[in-house]
Amino acid sequence: MQGLVSQVPSPPSGARSPRRREALAASLFPPAPAARGARSVAVVGYLAAAVVGFFVDLRWAGAQRTGWLWAEDGAVFLRDALRGPIWHTLAHPYAGYMHLVPRLVAATVSAFPVQQAARLTAAAAALLRVGVALFVFRASSGHLRSPIVRFFLAALVVVLPAAGFEALDNLANIHWFLTFAAFWAILWQPARWWESALAGVVVLTAALTNPLSAVFLPLVVLRAFTGRGWRDQVVPGCYLIGVVGQLLVAATTHRPAHQSFGVLDGLEFFANRVILGTLAGYRATVWAWQIAGWGAVGVAGVVVIGIVLAALRTPGPRRWLAVSALAATVVAFAVMFAEPAVTPGTRFQLAGLQLSRYQVLPSLLLFSAIAAGLDALRRWSAVGVRAGLFVLVAVTVLLDLPATHRVWVAREGRILPWRSEVVVAGVQCQVRGATTAYLNELPAGWHVPVPCGVLEASLRESKSGG
Repeated sequence: MQGLVSQVPSPPSGARSPRRREALAASLFPPAPAARGARSVAVVGYLAAAVVGFFVDLRWAGAQRTGWLWAEDGAVFLRDALRGPIWHTLAHPYAGYMHLVPRLVAATVSAFPVQQAARLTAAAAALLRVGVALFVFRASSGHLRSPIVRFFLAALVVVLPAAGFEALDNLANIHWFLTFAAFWAILWQPARWWESALAGVVVLTAALTNPLSAVFLPLVVLRAFTGRGWRDQVVPGCYLIGVVGQLLVAATTHRPAHQSFGVLDGLEFFANRVILGTLAGYRATVWAWQIAGWGAVGVAGVVVIGIVLAALRTPGPRRWLAVSALAATVVAFAVMFAEPAVTPGTRFQLAGLQLSRYQVLPSLLLFSAIAAGLDALRRWSAVGVRAGLFVLVAVTVLLDLPATHRVWVAREGRILPWRSEVVVAGVQCQVRGATTAYLNELPAGWHVPVPCGVLEASLRESKSGG
């Protein structure tokens, strides 16, 4: 009998390989469950969340964002959109790479009276940000079981404390949120074909808007390797098209002079702005740094590690989500500051609002790892830790909202609102006989060149319509 048993052949290595591939796919890219309940109820729920999120986002922005254009929104994207048709500017690089989504939005905005440019741009950016939030809520359903945790992670796209200043409701910084959406599109294993197509569109637009999407290449390779059908290759295929297109555009342009920070400066910035700033936001980080210094960073680090450890101890998708998100957090931050990414001579404060845009993507990725830990907690520990973290973030948002508003009023209050700038520029065109007017925008020192013919036609249209 023993001889017969010993003669039974073991499974060939070729048979074990598909099993390993399936196990890897189940851990890294678990299938998302189908939406429960009637489809009409789900649609109404998403629409209601979109409306609420849109108005919360604009309220968070305040008049400073809806009444003024910001940086590249006017000086680059709107300027180019007013100069020629969209096919002449869509793939035109700026700062060394392609900006697909901002240029699409700017082209749409340019079809309306120029007086409405600031409001329409802010509204479009808010809609995109809310769209990313809803996408993350759906795409995270395979990794996160708790709807409350998924809602928490999605809501952070709208109310992230680190995104309450430079990155708020403008096109110049929308790529941080699109890249975060791409991270979840790569991890998502949807149940429906149209959801696979949506994930492909998200990855494609993100890659053609931000070259930083290339940091997700290892995840995309694993996604392609573990895929079994053509639907599993939609996201890797769209990612490849987007990255290659971005590289081709980047190869034809010159990146302006930038600077990188030293290793120690980068580590200090990461510890203060990402580890501490992710949990504490702007205002509380300033207070904590002034009072406790590196001790505050240590406390925040202990909190983050303690929560994420719950996911790392749990086999399955939540463990790999935590690993992937933590790795992406570190790599994305390192690439941003080693690439290099900031203008020469920039001096930054460890605790402050300056360069806060570079916190957005690492903070959202870190919150994804934290969400994996929150989802892995059980029973009463889950209730207590989740409630404590939710309250902490809510308090942070309530502190940062008036603080950032005061900063805007103090720094930029001398610049006229965009609509007033348009009227003043129209008068100057008539008096001086110029062909181009230069309108002020935020931050101070930025200007938007607008052809006088466009200004005059827009002003005549507004008068006839009023």
